[in-house]
Amino acid sequence: MAVSELDIRLWRDPVLGRSGTELLSGAGRRFGPLIRNEVTIAAVVSGVLHHRIGGREAVAEAGQVVLVPAGEAFSGDARDGWSWRAFYPDLDTLADMASQQPAGPPPRGPQPASGGDIEYVRRLITLHRAIEANTDNPQARQQAFTEAMGLVLATGALLPRPRPESRAIRRAIECVKARFSDPELSVAELAAAAGYSPYHFMRSFQAVVGVTAHAYVVQCRIHAARALLAEGVPAAEVASIAGFADQSHLIRQFKAMHGVTPGQFAEGCRRRAEHRPAAVGERLGAVLQR
Repeated sequence: MAVSELDIRLWRDPVLGRSGTELLSGAGRRFGPLIRNEVTIAAVVSGVLHHRIGGREAVAEAGQVVLVPAGEAFSGDARDGWSWRAFYPDLDTLADMASQQPAGPPPRGPQPASGGDIEYVRRLITLHRAIEANTDNPQARQQAFTEAMGLVLATGALLPRPRPESRAIRRAIECVKARFSDPELSVAELAAAAGYSPYHFMRSFQAVVGVTAHAYVVQCRIHAARALLAEGVPAAEVASIAGFADQSHLIRQFKAMHGVTPGQFAEGCRRRAEHRPAAVGERLGAVLQR
């Protein structure tokens, strides 16, 4: 799970959505497979991105949007380089916004924007830049975010759910989410939760989820680490709480997955922290459980 970055910025903005929303601006050559608990809405700014979502391969060029459902494995590569701007809203935030959308034509399913949609993509990129630039103006960021999500929802591009998981794999996933920070968690225990032999479990888990069981555990730890870092918890404490061997282990895994260090991510969040609403800290428990 590596990212070769040219210039990557990743941060969480506490005033966007129900529990804060992460955003990314960057460029690179290869990433993934990554699995996020949030939806990925990525506008390709330049270059060509060859990507894989679950078992589907596709190509997205500059002026197109890539939509990835929550919980779906996502990886990408680009021989000529690429850059993009991504929003990672949680499902509750999207549901809130969708309920406020005016009635329109029947949804046409997720489609990369092209042709006559080029202005829509440009507007999405402009709004993302406005969110990044208005560090000291939370109202401007909220307005830009609301408009950006409204643009996506107005296209009728409703995100599909990832393919159904078997009950056995679901039991294993629930076990991981409950115990990802436990350094003693083993493949044998996950296999037992699924009711499979370890060998059958490892093959089945990767086939269904898109990453190995070990990689999934690491990604759950990174998800928790991002939430804690965004709340201002020191990296050394984050490493212990999230289940990493030490701070160095956290740094290596975090940068390999996201292309930035925990310190860089925390600094991006800290610049917006002074404008956070008081209730954000109270939402941390909920964030870690998503």
